[in-house]
Amino acid sequence: MAEKTLIIDDDVDTLKLVGLMLQRQGYQILAATNGAQGLTVAENELPAIILLDLMMPQMDGYEVARRLRANPETAHIPVLMFTARNQIDDRIAGIESGADAYLTKPAHPAELQAQVQALLARVKDRPRQATSPAESLAYAVGVVAARGGTGVTTVALNLASSLQQSVRGEVVLAELRPGQGSLGM
Repeated sequence: MAEKTLIIDDDVDTLKLVGLMLQRQGYQILAATNGAQGLTVAENELPAIILLDLMMPQMDGYEVARRLRANPETAHIPVLMFTARNQIDDRIAGIESGADAYLTKPAHPAELQAQVQALLARVKDRPRQATSPAESLAYAVGVVAARGGTGVTTVALNLASSLQQSVRGEVVLAELRPGQGSLGM
């Protein structure tokens, strides 16, 4: 299956050129023309890698990278800062904002492909770290009532359902009085 690659760049010509170069290498291309749109696409599609321009209106690449790293859903996605700015201060600021690598435009297609492949290989080789407390901790929640029955079971079921939606993980709901509650029904 082709790796999803998100390109965030306000220059449509760059989007087309870089997208075509990577598409020919077998990558599935997703595109965004500004930082806010890029963040939305990243959260919805969870691409394997993000190529991020630095100079964009409203929200620059530094801010996009910071927001990607702050979001537990996107924090693990490798970011290649791909920009025309080539000063050492720009490179340092890009890495400090959350970029995994920094490549200046114009780049030779082979260099771009090598950078993308190297970042993807690094991500595949390392185990995914837990990015939020919900991923690294387990919770036990108990519902205690003077009497069992449908009301208590409904509260427990609603609580378990809400917890599952918020942590997007597995939740186990166990009834400690089998046959006397209404969870089985």
